[in-house]
Amino acid sequence: MKKSLLAFLMLGALASSSMAILQVDVPAANFPAGATTADMSSSMTLFMNPTIFPATLIAGPDGFPLAFHYIFNYDDSISGGAVNNMTLNYGSCSQTWTPPMFSVFYQAGPAFPVAGVFTAYSPTCVAPPCTPGCTVSATSLDFGTVINPAPVSQVFTITNTSTGDCPAISGTVTEACGTFSVSPSSYSLATGESVDVTVTFVGDHSGQTNCVISTGCGDVTAIVNDIVAAEEAPVAFSLAEAYPNPFNPSTTIAYSVPETQNVSLSVFNTNGQLVQTLVNGMVERGEHKVVFDASSLSSGVYVYTLQTANETAMQKMVLVK
Repeated sequence: MKKSLLAFLMLGALASSSMAILQVDVPAANFPAGATTADMSSSMTLFMNPTIFPATLIAGPDGFPLAFHYIFNYDDSISGGAVNNMTLNYGSCSQTWTPPMFSVFYQAGPAFPVAGVFTAYSPTCVAPPCTPGCTVSATSLDFGTVINPAPVSQVFTITNTSTGDCPAISGTVTEACGTFSVSPSSYSLATGESVDVTVTFVGDHSGQTNCVISTGCGDVTAIVNDIVAAEEAPVAFSLAEAYPNPFNPSTTIAYSVPETQNVSLSVFNTNGQLVQTLVNGMVERGEHKVVFDASSLSSGVYVYTLQTANETAMQKMVLVK
């Protein structure tokens, strides 16, 4: 174990002591304002060697305040060689430099070579031209049948799909019908960014139901098939799960019936014995809630049923004391 650890340490020391170094000074004026080494990556190839060597790009030592120092660090799998090309990437810009043949060498050296020892190379990286673009995620929003006056909302997305060195795009989201509201009503997006736009129907029976929403990145048509007043909206026969469930000592049971009729809502224990009748009589069309108080009952599972002349529904609830 000790021998293996010693061999490992010796190998590490050997590799670090024979690391080959190349420094290429690139004036800061050749890069965009505010560019830093954190924004960049680099690599290089040598003559007669197909390997692409990864490179570490670091800020230079004192004495080079106006330059980025392009320093390649790699182990001694090769002793050195003439540089075929060097590539520097930042953002969407990639520039490959090919120095004169045998003018720049990858060779052993200190971590920060003395200025002037290695050939300085100063290419300018030109970012690709701007190709502006933006899209919307949907060309139409189908609201279906809207129950008035409850507001109904849907969402679409605006995305800046520009490529190259493009500025942010800005625009407004507008509708001229007066039956929908939009939020946000304006946007500013850098390349690749997106924003969700919420469209809410706020009209009534007399309002226009279909409307074109303009975004500057494509139109979106909001469609309302029909508008129904709340009292005219269809109601389904249903029995909801008690809330809360499990409960102690009381819980609320919600149910709905499609028309005014006789309704029975009863609670049973697991032996099928009637525990309590919550509703028994004529109930108006619509949604209803009733509270079940189990203060006098013991913990356990209880079944509650909703029954009309034509339909029956059942749910379970758990009393935990």
